[in-house]
Formats: sequence, structure tokens, C-alpha cells
Amino acid sequence: MKTPAENPSETNGGEGMDRRQFIGAATLAGSGAILGQVVPAAAQPQQHPTGMTGVTPDWSGPGGIGDYGKANGNTYADVNRAHGFIRNHELDARIGGARLSGEEYDLVVVGAGIAGLTAAYSYRKARPDAKVLVLEAADMIGGVARPNEFDVGGYRLFGKQGSSACASILPDGSLMPWHPLYNELGLPTQLAHQKPQGLKKDILFPLDDWMPMFPTYRGADVGYYFEGKGFIRNLWSNGFEGAPISDGLKRDLMKMQAFWRVPYREDWRQYLDSVTYEKWWEQVAGVSAEAVWFAEGPMRGALAGLGPDVLAGMEVANVYYDHHDQFFKPVPPNPFAIAGPVSRNVELPGGNATIARKLLQKLIPDVFGETPSFGAFVRAPVRRTALDRKGQAVRVRVNSPAIHVAHVGDPAAATQVDVVYGEGDKGLVRVRARNVIMAGQQHVNKNICRDITPALRDAMNQFNHAPILSVNIALTNWKFMEAAGISHARWFEGFGWFGGIVPAVEIEGANQAPFSPDKPVVMTWFIPFVDGKGMPVAEQTVYARQAMFALSYADVEAGVSEQLEKMFKPYGFNRKRDIAAITANKMGHAYVVTPPGFYFGANGNPPPSAALRQGHGRIGFAHTELMGSQLWFLAAIEGMRAAEAAVKKT
Repeated sequence: MKTPAENPSETNGGEGMDRRQFIGAATLAGSGAILGQVVPAAAQPQQHPTGMTGVTPDWSGPGGIGDYGKANGNTYADVNRAHGFIRNHELDARIGGARLSGEEYDLVVVGAGIAGLTAAYSYRKARPDAKVLVLEAADMIGGVARPNEFDVGGYRLFGKQGSSACASILPDGSLMPWHPLYNELGLPTQLAHQKPQGLKKDILFPLDDWMPMFPTYRGADVGYYFEGKGFIRNLWSNGFEGAPISDGLKRDLMKMQAFWRVPYREDWRQYLDSVTYEKWWEQVAGVSAEAVWFAEGPMRGALAGLGPDVLAGMEVANVYYDHHDQFFKPVPPNPFAIAGPVSRNVELPGGNATIARKLLQKLIPDVFGETPSFGAFVRAPVRRTALDRKGQAVRVRVNSPAIHVAHVGDPAAATQVDVVYGEGDKGLVRVRARNVIMAGQQHVNKNICRDITPALRDAMNQFNHAPILSVNIALTNWKFMEAAGISHARWFEGFGWFGGIVPAVEIEGANQAPFSPDKPVVMTWFIPFVDGKGMPVAEQTVYARQAMFALSYADVEAGVSEQLEKMFKPYGFNRKRDIAAITANKMGHAYVVTPPGFYFGANGNPPPSAALRQGHGRIGFAHTELMGSQLWFLAAIEGMRAAEAAVKKT
């Protein structure tokens, strides 16, 4: 299989191609021959050219409709810019001649994800008269908090690309936002979800797609699919009866399900940061690595980038240790432990894109026009002309990758920072700022920040990132899911590993498809790349990224279609009739990977996040990866911290 980078001239077309045009290139997979080549768990990554540029539109595929139609994950344009301008430093020789715009800002924020937007918002709260510029390399704000949008049968459908869960529903039915910023932004504190209509079977649906990944979760009906066997529904509830696995593996899996009591120690956090997730289960619970991988291998990859062999044991903290501390000292509520095995986490329309959009509205109040209700806000398109108007206090520039950030003079005494960014065909532009907050990941920052210290560069080099492929499948109906009696499916061979459907939040005034088997819905898959098992963490991340990079859109579409047909054809699935659209969101550095030592440091050294939180002169750093867990409220916390530090330096 050739990669787009290897064959830049081999393309199925340009931007604006719809699914039907793209699928023509994918029909060669109808024989099933392609599956063995594109399964992420088995894909053999190709050796890519050093530059990793020259990627063509057929790699990204169609992005759906609306504001995010050219922002489905890292698009081919994003990849070419990021690798060419930043990673490969192709424009460095032109930095000195960058056009000086004459603009001076109190704050420039590089990166318009939730951390960056929160930093800009928090800075403006403290300094209402401040002038702020936000630079975003992609076509739309939000980072991984962006949706895919579809029009199927006259209904507008939302699918999340990444960040989505935002709050929990407590046992009494009340909503618990994961951070006070949720309420400050004016987001709804009461949410109604669509009720299933016209079901012939009793099916338990969760309110998000993440919690059902946990193997013993009790808030969804999950079907486990085995080749040659078909689906076994909720097999954790029946001792794996009928599952084609060994009795020894069954015993270990049931031991994992029943396990709850851990040896407590005061330094449990430091201890968990000293062992891998896999070793913790082996040493503390006495279960085999085979059981850990069967139960949670790809799940850990979907939640944290890579598998149990490299992730620190801190991954078990939420379930097995936090409860103990809650009895003895006040601790912040944990979103994944608040209601135990039936915790109902909530997703807003399009996921946490709604939070990013609210932050944008706080910064530029008329960016969505008049939005008298939450429903009107959700439906409103971004007024792009409002993002970057001359004279307004906050300006947001998309498609504007920063390539150079450095102090004007000695960082210890400088009063300004020099920022150079690309402005499409207009070349390079230079602006000046009193303060800069780098709200992106460290693999980018180390290539942009030109005057950082060796210690900071070393800290940045300790951050490793793994990819994720999220796929949103717009279905014309989900009768096949009803026939199988499940909300989600889990499988062990083929393309992907897990996916399902959830009822949407009701949106006032929207023409939403009823949550009925004969109506359209979006099915979401989050696909990690964990076949580098056993490699050192840095090598695994590269291996995983190359595996994803090797997939064209046609590969993804064929893999999804074939996998659904293989599993659900007995339940009436027909891919030509039932699939309306498929959008692939390839995110090459979606997750920071947290090996032992990430949280508390290794070999007597501080953790890499400690140096970055100190900042560098008038340059601060804010990204959820500094927390080691990429949740929206942790991004907000980091953005607020960096903004507070910048205000003190003004």
C-alpha cells in the first residue's frame, strides 16, 4: 500500500469531493482484500520521506458540512504546513524578512484549543482593556474539541472528533459540571436527552461513548463480537459463557471484574507513577498481561494514546485509590468515579466544541450573531468576518501557523516578544506582544520557541505523543443495532475495535432526527494504534503515527464499511443503503503518553511539566498535556494558570 506522501500525484480529487466520489476509489475493497492491509492493530507502517509533506486531499477525505468542513482532524493542508513550516523549518531563511505588521498586543496566544481560548478569556477578565491576538494553524478553532456535521435526510447531525464529555449526572439526576467555568460560560445546567422511540427490544443506552469502553460498565448494552461466533451480549455479566477464550483467561477476567481492594499507602500516587499499568495488575491483583490486554488494551489506547505496557499505573487511580482519599480528606470530585460503575457523563452537541465556541463568543460577542437561546447558539454558524476585524480588542486568525517566537533582546529583561506566523499566500507576518502563551503541544513548541533554555528544551523532549483516528459514520438508520440488541459493539479482529450510538441532547428549535431505529444517527469510532506493544515509548509513538499516516481516506472508508458489514449483515445491515457519509479525523499527536515518571519525575529529576509551568521570560506554556490527562477542564485550568502568570508580568 502506498502512502500519500510517497505518491503525491496519485489522488482521487480535490477539496469539495463528496462521499460518493471518494467511495469510488474505495470500492476495490469490496473483495475484502484491503482489510489485512489497513487494520490499525496490524498495519505495518511504511517508511515515509523525511519531510512527510506532499500529502494530498485523498488522505483527509471529505470533512462534512458547516464551519468544520475543512477541519476534520489534521487535514492534508495541516500536515503539510506543520511538517514543512515547523518540523522541517522550511521557512526559517525568510523569518528575518517577515513583514512587520505594526501591530502590538498585550497578549498573543498561539493555539485556539480550549487551553488557549481559556487563557485569552482569563487574561481579558483580569485586563479588560487588553489587546489580544489568538493564532490558530488550522481552519477552525477548538483543537480536538471540534465536531463533524452532516445533513442526512434533511436532519442536521453532529459527531464529535475528540474531546466531548463535559459533566456528570449525579445519582439524584442533577448535573455536576467538571469545572466552574462551565457555569460561567452560561452553558445549560439542565439537559434533556432524546428518548428512544419505536424500539422492539429493550436496549440500555449511555449518554456518552467513552464510559461504555470500560469493560465492566453497567450503563450500556455492549455486544462482544468474535470471528465465526458472532455477538455475545454483555459477556461480563455471564462469566464469559460461550466466549471462544481459554478458561484461564476467563478466570483472570472475572478476577479483574471482582477486584476492588488495594493495599493502601500514603505515597500511592508516587507508587503508581513508578510502575506500568500492566505491571500494577500483575503485581497487585495477580492477573495476566493477556487478561489486561483483552479487557483494556485498545481501550487504554483510545483514552490515553498507547497500551498498558507503557502507560504509568496512574491510570488505575480513578477507580481504586481516589475513593479511599475521599473518606479521609477533601479531594476534588473525579468525573470518572463520581457515580461508580454507572456514572453518566454528558456530551453537548458536537462534544466540547460547544465549550470552545462559548469561549470564542466571550472573546468576540457578535461572532455568532444574535443567539437568544442555547438552541440558537448551537445552530449559529461562525461569522468569519468577525474573527479578525481591524480595531477590535480580540482578534482570532485561523490558518495562521506560528513559526517563530522569541524575546526582543535578553529574555530576562525583555519587554516584548517577537512572533512570526504564516498568512497563506501573503507570506510571513511579524507582530509584537508584551506576553505570549504557547497553548499547543511541546513537539511544536520546541520548534517554534527559538530562545528557550537547554533545560526547557530537555523538558519538551520528554513529551511523547500518540495518534488517534476518530471516525464518524452518518447512518441513514440503525435498525441493525436494534436487531442486535446493543448500543455499542466491541470486536477483536478487523478494522477498529469499538463503536456505538448515543441519544443526543435535545436542542431547542432544531430539526433533530428522532432517536428511532429508522432515523439517521451518527456512530463514532475512536481507533488507537497499539501494535507497537513492547517497544520503548518513543519508538511506539513513531510506529503508531506512521501506521495512521499510511492510511488514505479510501482505506478508512473501506475498512469501516467492510467491518460493519461483517458484523451486522446477519442483522440486516447494507452498507450502500445504511451509510450516508464517513468522515475520518486523523490526529497525529492526539495524546500525550504518560509512562512511569511522567507525573513525579524519574531518577531523582522533576517531572517535565514542572519546568514548563515556570515559563520562560514573557513566554508561558499552557496545554492539558501538562496534566497528563487530556480533559477539557484540565485544559481550562492550565489556560487560567498561564493567564494569571502573564497578568503579573504586564
